[in-house]
Formats: sequence, structure tokens, C-alpha cells
Amino acid sequence: MWKKIESWIHTHETAFWVCIIVSILRIPSLFEPYWYGDEAIYLTIGQALRKGEWLYRDIFDHKPPIIYWLSAAVDGNLFWFKLLGIVICILTIIGFYQLLKRLNISKIGVHLLVFGLLITLPTIEGNIVNAELLFLLPVVWAFFLGIKPTNSKNVLLAGILFGLATLIKVPAIFEAAALGGYWLISRQKGIFKNGVLLALGIIIPIAASFGYFYTQGLAQDYLKYAWTYNLSYTATWKSNSVFDNLWVKFIIVLAIFVFSWWKSRKLSEVARLVSVWIPISLFAAMLSNRPYPHYLIQAATGVSLATVLIWKSKREKLWGIFLGLLLMVTIWHYKFGFYPTFPYYSNFISFVTKTESKDEYFRRFDTTLIFDYKIAEIIAKDTNKYDRIFVWGDRPTIYALSRRSPIGHYTTKFHIQSLHTEDETISAIATGRVKYIVTMGEENKLPGLWEILLSKYMKVWENGDEKVYKLWKKF
Repeated sequence: MWKKIESWIHTHETAFWVCIIVSILRIPSLFEPYWYGDEAIYLTIGQALRKGEWLYRDIFDHKPPIIYWLSAAVDGNLFWFKLLGIVICILTIIGFYQLLKRLNISKIGVHLLVFGLLITLPTIEGNIVNAELLFLLPVVWAFFLGIKPTNSKNVLLAGILFGLATLIKVPAIFEAAALGGYWLISRQKGIFKNGVLLALGIIIPIAASFGYFYTQGLAQDYLKYAWTYNLSYTATWKSNSVFDNLWVKFIIVLAIFVFSWWKSRKLSEVARLVSVWIPISLFAAMLSNRPYPHYLIQAATGVSLATVLIWKSKREKLWGIFLGLLLMVTIWHYKFGFYPTFPYYSNFISFVTKTESKDEYFRRFDTTLIFDYKIAEIIAKDTNKYDRIFVWGDRPTIYALSRRSPIGHYTTKFHIQSLHTEDETISAIATGRVKYIVTMGEENKLPGLWEILLSKYMKVWENGDEKVYKLWKKF
């Protein structure tokens, strides 16, 4: 076994060293506190599933199921979830390496390292185990199988991988459109047949997921929360810019595609691929018009491939500059903010060398984090794992840290308000035995909450707007 591993390392030394570099750069993520909202939601839901609750019926988030199942597989534990992220990241890098080889790219190490850094550094939240990082794994391997469709089996398998990616986050399905677009501008033979096989492959895992939830009597909830809710989610971010209109963005992508098809005979294989991949990935990433840095991870594959054009002809260098400008304009238009990279690593070094305290380390992630830990400790000590709590605020970290599920279906105030389920939530609190309620201010924005707190709860902890209420024993 070891000889086979040693042989693989020797044969694929470039990929091995990039994986080593990325693994080292991701080590600090294993020591991060529970601070990031999305991760806390995944962990909370994973913990709930392990307790026998049902996704979309008993507890809610608006993504398809795979990311929550992965969280449940590691028992909603942040360390193991981060470690799983490292494994997936390495497998993704290996897949991208194989794709570069299949495209006969020279200087593979440079482009592979660029890709590894983009999906690893905290600049665009590469340190966070989010959906974009996870779905790149099946996407990259799907492109490896489908970029040169030599047989039907590979195309079908590529489709299945795209389907699995979509079951992590819906916008991943646009990556399949990028592959199909590449086939078109490359004028490959058998496009119709391959397109049908690709679509069939995509449908298989998605249909299987619907079949699974149907057998549990949850097909309607699954359709509503994992799929149709995302349509309203994309519309909740208001913008007055014409460039944020879905059809305008589609026309821009279509115009780039038509131009690429027109000029395709003068473009190299890589240039044709990135001409389709980058615009479509950016289109998918910006469906909701939200400037969250981790959305850009979806474009990391195309952007990394575009660096190949630096060593190509003048025409292709100019085309690479245009695609780079498209990326820059997208970042500027949506006003993306990026996370500091060097302070992230210096903070970690200060922590492990004990030149700063644990509280100081936590504060550099979020100044309120030490209070979340304190609140979670209070709750965990006085409840069992099946007790319900309620946090009126967007701090799902308290659920994840205390390992207690929310009353009702929702882990954040945002979900309650965006789905207009205030009445449902307050009814669940009033009729259920909620041992602890945590508020972050704005109690009046949940009608009926104050009345319940005054009649049935006593305040046991307070720090500014943050308050912890405990249910009176007589209730």
C-alpha cells in the first residue's frame, strides 16, 4: 500500500507539494472558534439530524441536503467539519490537477498553486467550510470527465457529479451549462447526444433526493425550502442598478458566449473553456446580488485556468485581460469586501505561541464571541440535549455551541422574518417548553415575545443588549 502511495507521489510530485502547502495553510482553520454564521447553521442542523429531527420539517435552512448530511456525519462538530473541508479541498486540487493534465497545460504547478490559494486563503473565505468549497469537488471532476467526452459513460457520470454538486448548492448547476457551452464553441461532435446524457446524469441524483424525501412524507417541504425558497431569497437583496437585473446579466453572458463562438477557431482550447466558464460562474455566483466573498470561490476554477493565457499569443493575452477586467468590474460593482489574510495567520501564531490569550484570539474573529461561548455554557450546563432553546437574533453559534436545537424550524432571525413566520414562531414558543430564551435586543420586533418573557421567564444573565432568560420552574 505504502509503495503505491510513494509511486503516486513520485509520479505526481507537483500535485503532492501543492496539497502539502494548502494543508499547512489550512491548519489554522482547525483552531478557529465557532464564529461564522453559515458554519454554525450547518453544525446546528447536523446536530439536530443526529438527534432524530427531520430536515425541512423539524429544522430549516435553504440549501439542498448534502451539506447538512455531511455535518451530521461529523456530529455537528466544528473541528471534524473543518478537517473534512481540508480533505475535500485536497481531493478538489487533485481533480483540478488531472483536468490541467487532460488539457495539456504547461507550467501546471503555477496554475495549480493559484487555484489552491484561491480556495484556501481567508481573503475570499477559503478557510470556511461553505457550499462553494464543497461543490467544487464534484464540479472539477465532472469537467475532467466531460471536457473530452470520449465515451457515453464518462458524460453520464459527469452529469451525476453535477447533480451532486447541485444538491450542495443550487447555483452549481450552472457549471454544467459552462461545460455544454464549451462543447458548443469547440464544435464537438455528438453534442446533442452528450447533452441528453449530461442532463440525464444531473437528473438522477436530484430525482433520487426527491424520491427519498417523498418516502418520508417530506417532498412538499423539500421542494419549498430547498428549491423554490431560493427564488425569493435571490430577490430579497434590493438594488437599483440595471446590471443587477437577471436578464441584463444573462444578455452580457450570452454576448460573451456568441463572440467566443465567432472567434473560437482562433482561440486555443483553454481560451475557449475560460471564455465560457468565467462568465457563467460569475453569473451563477451573483444570482442573489449579494457581495459575500465566498461566492467568488465558484469562479476559482475558471480564473486559475485563465492564468494560462499569460503564456499564450498576444490575442489570447488580450482575451485574458478582458476576462480579468470582467472579474474586476464584478468585484467593484457589487462592492465586495475581503477578509484580511496576513492578520489571520499572525493571530493564529500569536495564539499558539501564547503571546495572546484565548479571549484576545476570539475577539479578533468577533468581539461578541466570548459572550456566545458564555451563553452557550450557561445553557448546556442546565439542559439536556433534547431541550429546546430560542435565540432571537442572527447568532446561530449559540445553538451550535450549546448543541441545543431551536424551538420551531429556524436558526436565525433572518429566516423567521424573510419567511414571515413570526406568528408560527411565537406560537411554538408559547406552547412548547423552551427552557432558555436568548435575545439580542429588538424584542419588540417579534410580537408577543415580551409578554411571554415577562410572564414565564426570569433574566439570569445580561451584557448590554444580550440577555438570557430562563423558564420559571413552575412552568
